[in-house]
Amino acid sequence: MSYSLLQLIYKNSADLLPKVEAFLDEGHNPNQITKYCESPLRVASNNGRFDVIELLLSRGADESQLGWTSLFHAIAYQSSDTLRELIVTGSDLEHKDFWERTPFLFSILVGDITKTEILVQAGADIGAVGRCAKTAMAYAIQKDNVDMLNWLIENGFDPEQTDRFGTTPLIDAAEGGAKKSVDALINHGVDIYRENNIPEQAITVTNSLDIVRALVSAGADINDINKETRAKMLGYAVDMAPDVSKQEYFNDKYRVFGKSNPEVANKPFWQAMVKCGGSAYHAASKFDKKRSIFDDDPVWSFDRFGKSITPLSDGRFIEIAGEHEDSYDPDFCIYNDVFVHKGNGECDIYIYPKEVFPPTDFHTATLVGHRIYIIGTLGYLEDRRPGHTPVYQLDIKTLKIEEVKTGGEMPGWISRHKAYFDGHSTITVKGGKLIVTKDGKEEYVDNTSEFELSLTTMKWKNLSKNMSDY
Repeated sequence: MSYSLLQLIYKNSADLLPKVEAFLDEGHNPNQITKYCESPLRVASNNGRFDVIELLLSRGADESQLGWTSLFHAIAYQSSDTLRELIVTGSDLEHKDFWERTPFLFSILVGDITKTEILVQAGADIGAVGRCAKTAMAYAIQKDNVDMLNWLIENGFDPEQTDRFGTTPLIDAAEGGAKKSVDALINHGVDIYRENNIPEQAITVTNSLDIVRALVSAGADINDINKETRAKMLGYAVDMAPDVSKQEYFNDKYRVFGKSNPEVANKPFWQAMVKCGGSAYHAASKFDKKRSIFDDDPVWSFDRFGKSITPLSDGRFIEIAGEHEDSYDPDFCIYNDVFVHKGNGECDIYIYPKEVFPPTDFHTATLVGHRIYIIGTLGYLEDRRPGHTPVYQLDIKTLKIEEVKTGGEMPGWISRHKAYFDGHSTITVKGGKLIVTKDGKEEYVDNTSEFELSLTTMKWKNLSKNMSDY
Protein backbone atom coordinates (compact mmCIF):
# COMPACT_ATOMS: atom_id res chain seq x y z
CA MET A 1 0.00 0.00 0.00
CA SER A 2 2.77 2.44 0.94
CA TYR A 3 4.58 1.54 -2.29
CA SER A 4 1.62 2.87 -4.24
CA LEU A 5 1.90 6.16 -2.37
CA LEU A 6 5.60 6.27 -3.18
CA GLN A 7 4.92 5.57 -6.85
CA LEU A 8 2.36 8.35 -6.89
CA ILE A 9 4.85 10.83 -5.45
CA TYR A 10 7.51 9.68 -7.90
CA LYS A 11 5.27 10.70 -10.80
CA ASN A 12 5.27 14.26 -9.42
CA SER A 13 2.21 15.35 -11.39
CA ALA A 14 0.88 18.88 -11.25
CA ASP A 15 -2.17 17.67 -9.29
CA LEU A 16 -0.09 15.57 -6.90
CA LEU A 17 -1.22 17.26 -3.68
CA PRO A 18 -4.91 16.27 -3.75
CA LYS A 19 -3.97 12.77 -4.91
CA VAL A 20 -1.61 12.30 -1.98
CA GLU A 21 -4.29 13.61 0.36
CA ALA A 22 -6.73 11.03 -1.02
CA PHE A 23 -4.20 8.24 -0.53
CA LEU A 24 -3.60 9.30 3.05
CA ASP A 25 -7.34 9.42 3.68
CA GLU A 26 -7.47 5.79 2.51
CA GLY A 27 -4.95 4.85 5.20
CA HIS A 28 -1.71 4.63 3.25
CA ASN A 29 1.33 4.70 5.51
CA PRO A 30 3.52 7.80 4.97
CA ASN A 31 6.41 6.33 6.97
CA GLN A 32 7.38 3.04 5.38
CA ILE A 33 10.91 3.09 3.94
CA THR A 34 12.04 0.83 1.09
CA LYS A 35 15.25 -1.17 1.10
CA TYR A 36 16.72 1.68 -0.95
CA CYS A 37 15.98 4.09 1.94
CA GLU A 38 13.26 5.85 -0.06
CA SER A 39 10.10 7.10 1.60
CA PRO A 40 7.22 9.33 0.46
CA LEU A 41 8.71 12.20 2.46
CA ARG A 42 12.20 11.78 1.04
CA VAL A 43 11.06 11.49 -2.57
CA ALA A 44 8.86 14.56 -2.19
CA SER A 45 11.88 16.39 -0.77
CA ASN A 46 14.10 15.30 -3.64
CA ASN A 47 11.49 16.51 -6.13
CA GLY A 48 11.13 19.85 -4.38
CA ARG A 49 7.44 19.27 -3.60
CA PHE A 50 7.29 21.32 -0.42
CA ASP A 51 3.50 21.38 -0.50
CA VAL A 52 3.44 17.58 -0.35
CA ILE A 53 6.07 17.54 2.42
CA GLU A 54 3.91 19.88 4.50
CA LEU A 55 0.90 17.61 4.01
CA LEU A 56 2.83 14.44 4.88
CA LEU A 57 4.24 16.02 8.05
CA SER A 58 0.74 17.06 9.11
CA ARG A 59 -0.36 13.44 8.68
CA GLY A 60 2.32 11.98 10.89
CA ALA A 61 5.29 11.47 8.57
CA ASP A 62 8.57 11.17 10.49
CA GLU A 63 10.38 14.47 10.01
CA SER A 64 13.75 12.93 10.89
CA GLN A 65 13.74 11.20 7.50
CA LEU A 66 14.46 14.57 5.89
CA GLY A 67 17.61 15.37 7.80
CA TRP A 68 16.55 19.01 7.95
CA THR A 69 17.57 21.63 10.49
CA SER A 70 15.57 24.72 11.37
CA LEU A 71 17.47 26.52 8.60
CA PHE A 72 15.91 24.24 5.97
CA HIS A 73 12.44 24.87 7.38
CA ALA A 74 13.01 28.61 7.25
CA ILE A 75 14.16 28.43 3.63
CA ALA A 76 11.17 26.35 2.56
CA TYR A 77 8.37 27.86 4.61
CA GLN A 78 9.34 30.96 6.56
CA SER A 79 10.42 34.54 5.97
CA SER A 80 13.79 35.98 5.04
CA ASP A 81 13.90 37.69 8.43
CA THR A 82 13.53 34.34 10.20
CA LEU A 83 16.36 32.97 8.06
CA ARG A 84 18.60 35.89 9.08
CA GLU A 85 17.78 35.37 12.76
CA LEU A 86 18.71 31.68 12.58
CA ILE A 87 22.01 32.51 10.88
CA VAL A 88 22.82 35.09 13.59
CA THR A 89 22.17 32.50 16.31
CA GLY A 90 24.75 30.20 14.75
CA SER A 91 22.77 27.72 12.65
CA ASP A 92 25.05 25.41 10.67
CA LEU A 93 25.39 26.76 7.13
CA GLU A 94 26.95 23.55 5.86
CA HIS A 95 24.67 20.90 7.36
CA LYS A 96 23.59 18.38 4.72
CA ASP A 97 20.14 16.85 4.55
CA PHE A 98 19.31 13.30 3.42
CA TRP A 99 20.03 14.23 -0.21
CA GLU A 100 23.35 15.85 0.76
CA ARG A 101 22.07 19.35 0.07
CA THR A 102 23.38 22.26 2.08
CA PRO A 103 21.06 25.17 2.94
CA PHE A 104 22.62 27.08 0.03
CA LEU A 105 21.79 24.33 -2.48
CA PHE A 106 18.39 23.85 -0.91
CA SER A 107 17.57 27.54 -1.33
CA ILE A 108 18.29 27.28 -5.04
CA LEU A 109 15.79 24.44 -5.35
CA VAL A 110 13.24 26.44 -3.33
CA GLY A 111 13.88 29.24 -5.81
CA ASP A 112 14.04 32.25 -3.50
CA ILE A 113 16.91 34.42 -4.75
CA THR A 114 16.72 36.70 -1.72
CA LYS A 115 17.27 33.79 0.65
CA THR A 116 20.08 32.46 -1.53
CA GLU A 117 21.76 35.87 -1.38
CA ILE A 118 21.41 35.95 2.41
CA LEU A 119 23.15 32.59 2.70
CA VAL A 120 25.95 33.64 0.34
CA GLN A 121 26.49 36.88 2.27
CA ALA A 122 26.63 34.87 5.49
CA GLY A 123 29.52 32.84 4.12
CA ALA A 124 27.84 29.68 2.83
CA ASP A 125 30.07 27.48 0.69
CA ILE A 126 29.06 28.35 -2.87
CA GLY A 127 31.14 25.46 -4.17
CA ALA A 128 28.98 22.87 -2.42
CA VAL A 129 27.48 20.01 -4.41
CA GLY A 130 24.77 17.53 -3.56
CA ARG A 131 24.52 13.78 -3.96
CA CYS A 132 26.45 12.49 -7.00
CA ALA A 133 28.10 15.93 -7.19
CA LYS A 134 24.84 17.56 -8.27
CA THR A 135 25.70 21.17 -9.00
CA ALA A 136 24.09 24.39 -7.82
CA MET A 137 22.88 25.09 -11.34
CA ALA A 138 21.20 21.69 -11.54
CA TYR A 139 18.89 22.62 -8.64
CA ALA A 140 17.68 25.70 -10.54
CA ILE A 141 17.19 23.61 -13.68
CA GLN A 142 15.21 21.01 -11.73
CA LYS A 143 12.45 23.62 -11.36
CA ASP A 144 13.18 25.26 -14.74
CA ASN A 145 13.77 28.45 -12.76
CA VAL A 146 15.37 30.76 -15.31
CA ASP A 147 15.58 33.72 -12.92
CA MET A 148 17.63 31.66 -10.50
CA LEU A 149 19.69 30.14 -13.33
CA ASN A 150 20.54 33.56 -14.73
CA TRP A 151 21.37 34.84 -11.23
CA LEU A 152 23.84 32.00 -10.75
CA ILE A 153 25.52 32.60 -14.11
CA GLU A 154 25.67 36.36 -13.55
CA ASN A 155 27.34 35.69 -10.20
CA GLY A 156 30.11 33.60 -11.68
CA PHE A 157 28.79 30.05 -11.48
CA ASP A 158 30.13 27.86 -14.28
CA PRO A 159 27.39 26.94 -16.81
CA GLU A 160 29.54 24.01 -17.93
CA GLN A 161 30.14 22.46 -14.47
CA THR A 162 29.43 18.73 -14.50
CA ASP A 163 28.26 16.23 -11.93
CA ARG A 164 29.76 12.79 -11.28
CA PHE A 165 28.31 11.47 -14.54
CA GLY A 166 29.66 14.25 -16.74
CA THR A 167 26.21 15.83 -16.99
CA THR A 168 26.39 19.50 -17.95
CA PRO A 169 23.61 21.95 -17.07
CA LEU A 170 22.46 21.89 -20.70
CA ILE A 171 22.29 18.09 -20.78
CA ASP A 172 20.47 18.15 -17.46
CA ALA A 173 17.95 20.70 -18.74
CA ALA A 174 17.41 18.85 -22.01
CA GLU A 175 16.85 15.53 -20.29
CA GLY A 176 14.46 17.06 -17.77
CA GLY A 177 12.45 18.89 -20.43
CA ALA A 178 13.35 22.27 -18.92
CA LYS A 179 12.83 24.30 -22.11
CA LYS A 180 13.27 27.75 -20.56
CA SER A 181 16.56 26.66 -19.00
CA VAL A 182 17.73 25.22 -22.32
CA ASP A 183 16.99 28.52 -24.05
CA ALA A 184 18.78 30.49 -21.33
CA LEU A 185 21.88 28.28 -21.46
CA ILE A 186 22.03 28.49 -25.25
CA ASN A 187 21.77 32.28 -24.98
CA HIS A 188 24.69 32.22 -22.52
CA GLY A 189 26.78 30.43 -25.16
CA VAL A 190 27.26 26.99 -23.60
CA ASP A 191 28.72 24.17 -25.66
CA ILE A 192 25.73 22.40 -27.21
CA TYR A 193 27.95 19.54 -28.46
CA ARG A 194 29.49 18.63 -25.12
CA GLU A 195 28.90 15.03 -24.05
CA ASN A 196 28.38 13.25 -20.74
CA ASN A 197 30.28 10.14 -19.71
CA ILE A 198 28.15 7.74 -21.80
CA PRO A 199 28.76 9.75 -24.16
CA GLU A 200 25.55 11.62 -25.09
CA GLN A 201 24.84 15.19 -26.13
CA ALA A 202 21.91 17.29 -24.95
CA ILE A 203 20.00 16.60 -28.17
CA THR A 204 20.39 12.85 -27.61
CA VAL A 205 18.90 12.74 -24.12
CA THR A 206 15.85 14.93 -24.64
CA ASN A 207 12.36 13.67 -25.44
CA SER A 208 11.03 17.17 -26.06
CA LEU A 209 10.48 18.23 -29.68
CA ASP A 210 10.57 21.89 -28.62
CA ILE A 211 14.02 21.37 -27.11
CA VAL A 212 15.16 19.49 -30.21
CA ARG A 213 14.10 22.45 -32.35
CA ALA A 214 15.94 24.89 -30.07
CA LEU A 215 19.13 22.83 -30.17
CA VAL A 216 18.97 22.31 -33.94
CA SER A 217 18.48 26.07 -34.40
CA ALA A 218 21.64 26.54 -32.33
CA GLY A 219 23.58 24.17 -34.59
CA ALA A 220 23.04 20.70 -33.14
CA ASP A 221 22.70 17.78 -35.56
CA ILE A 222 19.15 16.43 -35.75
CA ASN A 223 20.64 13.02 -36.55
CA ASP A 224 21.74 12.77 -32.92
CA ILE A 225 18.20 12.58 -31.50
CA ASN A 226 17.15 9.33 -29.80
CA LYS A 227 14.77 6.91 -31.47
CA GLU A 228 11.84 7.74 -29.18
CA THR A 229 12.05 11.43 -30.07
CA ARG A 230 12.56 10.56 -33.72
CA ALA A 231 9.39 8.46 -33.70
CA LYS A 232 7.43 11.23 -31.95
CA MET A 233 8.61 13.74 -34.53
CA LEU A 234 7.53 11.53 -37.42
CA GLY A 235 4.28 10.36 -35.85
CA TYR A 236 5.16 6.70 -35.24
CA ALA A 237 5.25 4.22 -32.38
CA VAL A 238 8.35 2.54 -30.93
CA ASP A 239 9.18 -1.14 -30.38
CA MET A 240 5.76 -2.50 -31.26
CA ALA A 241 4.73 -5.49 -33.40
CA PRO A 242 3.42 -4.66 -36.89
CA ASP A 243 -0.34 -4.52 -37.49
CA VAL A 244 -0.58 -6.65 -40.65
CA SER A 245 -1.77 -10.10 -41.60
CA LYS A 246 0.47 -13.12 -41.50
CA GLN A 247 0.23 -13.38 -45.27
CA GLU A 248 1.37 -9.78 -45.71
CA TYR A 249 4.35 -10.54 -43.49
CA PHE A 250 5.39 -13.53 -45.59
CA ASN A 251 4.77 -11.65 -48.85
CA ASP A 252 7.32 -8.94 -48.06
CA LYS A 253 9.43 -10.13 -45.11
CA TYR A 254 12.75 -9.72 -46.98
CA ARG A 255 14.74 -6.76 -48.22
CA VAL A 256 14.68 -6.41 -52.01
CA PHE A 257 16.56 -4.06 -54.28
CA GLY A 258 14.76 -1.75 -56.70
CA LYS A 259 14.56 -2.21 -60.46
CA SER A 260 14.28 1.49 -61.29
CA ASN A 261 15.71 4.72 -59.92
CA PRO A 262 13.62 5.15 -57.85
CA GLU A 263 11.00 2.46 -57.34
CA VAL A 264 8.08 3.07 -54.98
CA ALA A 265 7.85 0.22 -52.48
CA ASN A 266 4.92 0.93 -50.17
CA LYS A 267 4.56 -2.71 -49.23
CA PRO A 268 1.97 -3.32 -46.47
CA PHE A 269 4.44 -5.11 -44.19
CA TRP A 270 7.13 -2.49 -44.63
CA GLN A 271 4.65 0.35 -44.03
CA ALA A 272 3.41 -1.40 -40.90
CA MET A 273 6.98 -1.80 -39.66
CA VAL A 274 7.59 1.94 -40.10
CA LYS A 275 4.44 2.84 -38.18
CA CYS A 276 5.08 0.45 -35.28
CA GLY A 277 8.81 1.14 -34.97
CA GLY A 278 9.33 -2.57 -34.53
CA SER A 279 12.41 -4.63 -35.21
CA ALA A 280 12.79 -7.82 -37.20
CA TYR A 281 12.53 -9.68 -33.90
CA HIS A 282 9.13 -8.14 -33.12
CA ALA A 283 7.76 -9.20 -36.51
CA ALA A 284 9.24 -12.70 -36.54
CA SER A 285 8.08 -13.35 -32.96
CA LYS A 286 4.52 -12.55 -34.00
CA PHE A 287 4.30 -14.37 -37.34
CA ASP A 288 7.23 -16.74 -37.73
CA LYS A 289 7.94 -18.51 -34.44
CA LYS A 290 9.20 -21.66 -36.18
CA ARG A 291 11.66 -19.66 -38.26
CA SER A 292 15.20 -21.05 -38.46
CA ILE A 293 17.46 -18.05 -37.97
CA PHE A 294 20.41 -20.03 -39.32
CA ASP A 295 18.79 -20.72 -42.69
CA ASP A 296 16.59 -17.68 -43.21
CA ASP A 297 17.53 -14.32 -44.71
CA PRO A 298 17.21 -11.17 -42.58
CA VAL A 299 13.67 -9.97 -41.91
CA TRP A 300 13.04 -6.43 -43.14
CA SER A 301 13.32 -3.88 -40.34
CA PHE A 302 12.83 -0.15 -39.95
CA ASP A 303 14.62 -0.17 -36.59
CA ARG A 304 18.14 0.84 -37.63
CA PHE A 305 21.42 2.43 -36.70
CA GLY A 306 23.40 4.76 -38.91
CA LYS A 307 20.48 6.14 -40.92
CA SER A 308 20.28 9.83 -41.66
CA ILE A 309 17.32 12.17 -41.31
CA THR A 310 16.96 15.46 -43.15
CA PRO A 311 14.13 17.94 -42.46
CA LEU A 312 12.73 19.74 -45.51
CA SER A 313 11.26 23.23 -45.59
CA ASP A 314 7.79 21.89 -46.43
CA GLY A 315 7.57 19.88 -43.20
CA ARG A 316 8.61 16.52 -44.63
CA PHE A 317 11.60 14.49 -43.49
CA ILE A 318 13.84 12.28 -45.61
CA GLU A 319 15.52 9.27 -44.02
CA ILE A 320 18.19 7.34 -45.86
CA ALA A 321 19.21 3.69 -45.49
CA GLY A 322 21.03 2.53 -42.32
CA GLU A 323 21.65 -0.91 -40.83
CA HIS A 324 19.70 -3.22 -38.56
CA GLU A 325 21.71 -4.81 -35.75
CA ASP A 326 25.37 -5.85 -35.90
CA SER A 327 26.99 -8.39 -38.20
CA TYR A 328 26.66 -11.24 -35.70
CA ASP A 329 22.85 -10.96 -35.65
CA PRO A 330 20.84 -13.18 -38.06
CA ASP A 331 18.77 -10.13 -39.08
CA PHE A 332 21.78 -7.92 -39.74
CA CYS A 333 21.19 -5.99 -42.94
CA ILE A 334 22.46 -2.77 -44.50
CA TYR A 335 19.78 -1.04 -46.56
CA ASN A 336 19.75 1.27 -49.57
CA ASP A 337 16.22 2.67 -49.33
CA VAL A 338 14.81 6.16 -48.82
CA PHE A 339 11.81 7.19 -46.71
CA VAL A 340 9.87 10.38 -47.31
CA HIS A 341 8.00 11.04 -44.07
CA LYS A 342 5.11 13.47 -44.01
CA GLY A 343 5.39 14.08 -40.27
CA ASN A 344 1.90 12.76 -39.54
CA GLY A 345 2.55 9.04 -39.33
CA GLU A 346 2.56 8.55 -43.10
CA CYS A 347 5.44 7.98 -45.51
CA ASP A 348 6.47 6.73 -48.92
CA ILE A 349 9.26 4.18 -49.31
CA TYR A 350 11.66 4.10 -52.28
CA ILE A 351 14.13 1.39 -53.20
CA TYR A 352 17.00 1.43 -55.69
CA PRO A 353 19.13 -0.94 -57.76
CA LYS A 354 22.20 -1.98 -55.81
CA GLU A 355 24.49 -0.76 -58.59
CA VAL A 356 22.86 2.68 -58.47
CA PHE A 357 22.94 3.10 -54.70
CA PRO A 358 24.74 0.41 -52.67
CA PRO A 359 23.79 -0.48 -49.09
CA THR A 360 24.77 2.54 -46.99
CA ASP A 361 25.09 3.18 -43.26
CA PHE A 362 26.73 5.71 -40.92
CA HIS A 363 26.88 8.30 -43.70
CA THR A 364 26.01 11.99 -43.65
CA ALA A 365 23.20 13.64 -45.60
CA THR A 366 23.66 17.33 -46.38
CA LEU A 367 20.87 19.33 -48.00
CA VAL A 368 22.03 21.83 -50.62
CA GLY A 369 19.23 23.36 -52.66
CA HIS A 370 17.09 20.49 -53.93
CA ARG A 371 19.82 17.88 -53.52
CA ILE A 372 20.99 15.85 -50.55
CA TYR A 373 24.66 14.90 -50.68
CA ILE A 374 25.20 11.45 -49.16
CA ILE A 375 28.82 11.15 -48.05
CA GLY A 376 30.58 8.08 -46.69
CA THR A 377 29.47 4.70 -45.38
CA LEU A 378 30.75 1.78 -43.39
CA GLY A 379 29.08 -0.74 -45.67
CA TYR A 380 29.56 -4.44 -46.12
CA LEU A 381 33.11 -5.77 -45.89
CA GLU A 382 33.22 -6.78 -49.56
CA ASP A 383 32.08 -3.32 -50.71
CA ARG A 384 34.72 -1.28 -48.91
CA ARG A 385 37.38 0.60 -50.88
CA PRO A 386 39.95 2.09 -48.49
CA GLY A 387 41.17 5.46 -49.75
CA HIS A 388 37.99 6.15 -51.71
CA THR A 389 35.12 8.32 -50.43
CA PRO A 390 31.68 7.40 -51.78
CA VAL A 391 29.48 10.40 -52.59
CA TYR A 392 25.92 10.26 -53.92
CA GLN A 393 23.27 12.90 -54.47
CA LEU A 394 19.53 12.50 -53.95
CA ASP A 395 17.19 14.84 -55.82
CA ILE A 396 14.40 15.63 -53.35
CA LYS A 397 12.04 16.47 -56.21
CA THR A 398 12.40 13.27 -58.22
CA LEU A 399 13.92 11.00 -55.50
CA LYS A 400 16.50 9.90 -58.04
CA ILE A 401 19.95 9.00 -56.72
CA GLU A 402 23.17 9.44 -58.70
CA GLU A 403 26.80 8.81 -57.83
CA VAL A 404 28.97 11.91 -57.68
CA LYS A 405 32.51 11.54 -59.02
CA THR A 406 34.95 13.45 -56.83
CA GLY A 407 38.71 13.92 -56.88
CA GLY A 408 41.47 15.59 -54.92
CA GLU A 409 42.51 14.67 -51.37
CA MET A 410 39.65 12.41 -50.35
CA PRO A 411 39.01 11.60 -46.67
CA GLY A 412 39.01 7.90 -47.54
CA TRP A 413 36.43 5.25 -46.59
CA ILE A 414 34.79 7.34 -43.88
CA SER A 415 31.82 6.72 -41.60
CA ARG A 416 30.29 8.09 -38.36
CA HIS A 417 31.51 11.56 -39.28
CA LYS A 418 29.84 14.98 -39.40
CA ALA A 419 29.27 17.17 -42.46
CA TYR A 420 28.56 20.90 -42.58
CA PHE A 421 27.42 23.06 -45.51
CA ASP A 422 28.79 26.61 -45.50
CA GLY A 423 25.72 28.04 -47.22
CA HIS A 424 27.58 28.69 -50.46
CA SER A 425 29.47 25.94 -52.24
CA THR A 426 31.42 23.87 -49.73
CA ILE A 427 30.77 20.88 -47.50
CA THR A 428 33.21 20.28 -44.64
CA VAL A 429 33.67 16.78 -43.22
CA LYS A 430 35.33 15.99 -39.91
CA GLY A 431 35.47 13.40 -37.16
CA GLY A 432 34.30 9.84 -37.57
CA LYS A 433 36.16 6.69 -38.48
CA LEU A 434 38.21 5.51 -41.45
CA ILE A 435 38.74 2.07 -42.91
CA VAL A 436 42.43 1.82 -43.81
CA THR A 437 44.69 -1.01 -44.90
CA LYS A 438 47.94 -1.65 -43.03
CA ASP A 439 50.21 -4.57 -43.81
CA GLY A 440 47.43 -6.12 -45.85
CA LYS A 441 44.94 -5.94 -42.99
CA GLU A 442 41.90 -3.72 -42.63
CA GLU A 443 41.87 -1.38 -39.63
CA TYR A 444 39.19 0.92 -38.26
CA VAL A 445 40.85 4.15 -37.08
CA ASP A 446 39.87 7.64 -35.97
CA ASN A 447 39.73 10.36 -38.59
CA THR A 448 41.86 13.18 -37.21
CA SER A 449 41.72 15.46 -40.25
CA GLU A 450 39.20 17.94 -41.61
CA PHE A 451 38.24 17.81 -45.27
CA GLU A 452 36.47 20.19 -47.60
CA LEU A 453 34.49 19.25 -50.71
CA SER A 454 33.99 22.01 -53.27
CA LEU A 455 30.60 21.59 -54.93
CA THR A 456 31.87 23.73 -57.79
CA THR A 457 34.86 21.59 -58.72
CA MET A 458 33.86 18.39 -56.89
CA LYS A 459 37.38 18.17 -55.49
CA TRP A 460 38.40 17.39 -51.93
CA LYS A 461 40.98 19.30 -49.90
CA ASN A 462 42.63 18.14 -46.67
CA LEU A 463 42.35 21.26 -44.53
CA SER A 464 44.34 19.80 -41.63
CA LYS A 465 47.24 19.05 -43.92
CA ASN A 466 47.23 22.55 -45.32
CA MET A 467 47.06 24.14 -41.86
CA SER A 468 50.00 22.06 -40.64
CA ASP A 469 52.19 23.62 -43.33
CA TYR A 470 52.17 26.98 -41.52
